[in-house]
Amino acid sequence: MLRPGGVGRPRGLRIDVFLAALVLTAGNKKSMSLTKVHELLTKDLARSYQTELGIRRDDRPLTIRQVRYVLAAIEAKLGHTGKWTTDRSDAEVQAREELLQRVLDELLAASIPESLPHYGLYAVDGSAISSAARGKRAAPPSGQTPSTGTKSGRRRKATPPTSQNQETLDDHALAELTDERGRSFDPDARWGYQTRTFDKGTNKCFGYQMVSFTRIQPVGQATEPRLTERIVVLPASRKVCPPSIATIDRLAADGKPVKEIVVDRGFSYGDADEWARPLRARGIEQVLDLHEKDQGVRDLDGVKIIAGTPHCPSMPDDLVKILRPAKLDPGRLRAGADKFEQAEHTRRIDELVEFRRRIAERQQYAFRRVAGPSPEGKERYECPAQAGKVICASCPVSQFLPKDRPTISDPPALESAPTACKQRTITITGDVTPKVRQRHYWGSDDWIRSMGRRSSVEGTFGNLKSAKTENVRRGWINVVGIVKTSLMLALAQVAANMRLVASWTRRTGEILEPTLGLNDDDFGFEELGPDGTIVGNAGPPTHT
Repeated sequence: MLRPGGVGRPRGLRIDVFLAALVLTAGNKKSMSLTKVHELLTKDLARSYQTELGIRRDDRPLTIRQVRYVLAAIEAKLGHTGKWTTDRSDAEVQAREELLQRVLDELLAASIPESLPHYGLYAVDGSAISSAARGKRAAPPSGQTPSTGTKSGRRRKATPPTSQNQETLDDHALAELTDERGRSFDPDARWGYQTRTFDKGTNKCFGYQMVSFTRIQPVGQATEPRLTERIVVLPASRKVCPPSIATIDRLAADGKPVKEIVVDRGFSYGDADEWARPLRARGIEQVLDLHEKDQGVRDLDGVKIIAGTPHCPSMPDDLVKILRPAKLDPGRLRAGADKFEQAEHTRRIDELVEFRRRIAERQQYAFRRVAGPSPEGKERYECPAQAGKVICASCPVSQFLPKDRPTISDPPALESAPTACKQRTITITGDVTPKVRQRHYWGSDDWIRSMGRRSSVEGTFGNLKSAKTENVRRGWINVVGIVKTSLMLALAQVAANMRLVASWTRRTGEILEPTLGLNDDDFGFEELGPDGTIVGNAGPPTHT
């Protein structure tokens, strides 16, 4: 791509050496600034090896300018925003964007050992990536006061985003949450949301969003390395669903079809036409969590549709809305925990126990799926009384069930009863609550176990951003723009994948990748001359 047909003067830094240096810098320097890359190439390698790789020529060291030049050359070939769109057609711009994504895909694919089985199961999530530049907002048109100001023009504090309004705020509203004005040094970064933590202290972020596809295993199967196979880097304000569907299609084209996806509410709350329906059309099942706004009941010919599942019309109303606890796994109590930590841990356990009890009670009133879903989302469900879950006067066969089953005390009169009360099964079409339909009953023990696999991708983000590992946080790179940021993130993830595979090999003794099964202890090195003798071995210094 950089030298079509091999024409042109070779660069002072080979592209393979440059990319390898970025991976090593990410894994060893806790920063991917180009000065650190230059330091690794010129100070951390033996001079003879530098000469062999073309880093040192005629005993002249590589310059930082040459390092920057290679990255700039890559951006010049893959840039598809801002100035890179000038005098280019839409097709050319799109081709550049697709080529960038293909580069990221192939880099990450190369870091996945071929010996690992491919189950077609992925945990998908997005994580905020702060730009190296500071975020700013545009000044209001001439003669107008800021929309967050008073009539006198004095500024008032902007309303922060909440779980109720964050989906409706646009990019301009997000930008108004900062006091700076002007044009940011990063032309591609945008304002978006991030999870507020103690370190961050805010839920707004200026930068990008990285959507990761992390491999997971079937429920109950031995854990394998949590490797990320694909990433998509977007401006923080962009929707995540359409690019994620495109990633699924690329995986299928590469011979790795996706069968099941575990996602959080950021995906399941999206437009059904952008996420749920495309997944269904591709035969992909999803394990999802419910957004608070998706709680509640929808009436369908007298049947109560709750969490995507039909329920008995006579189900008690107090079971309609069940909010899940913040954590589905209370975790282990650390050794030496104080009384406050013990109390908090006990509270989490009690919350989870109560949640599971109420879900189990409601599930008894749920219809049982007997067929589907079809590619169009059509499913057939059986009445809970016919399924042997409740006792109902309108269902004679249920009268023979054990008396510990819930009893429908006031079933609808047969002449006015819903169709579901007059026949054994009903059909639910694909257009009924399509966003939240899933195989496992939401909140059930099976759902909790399946949803728990999402911790794989959450753990991947935590691993990538830890100060002890790749340290991906604001300031870890000193370059801006979607191309450079994407490439840096992909190579940092490659370094993380390689580290995880090597760690797995040391822990289990199972060599997944021969080149990563070597002893990587640091024994130092000696520089050898062309004749194999040690260079510079002149003994201790002498005084004259």
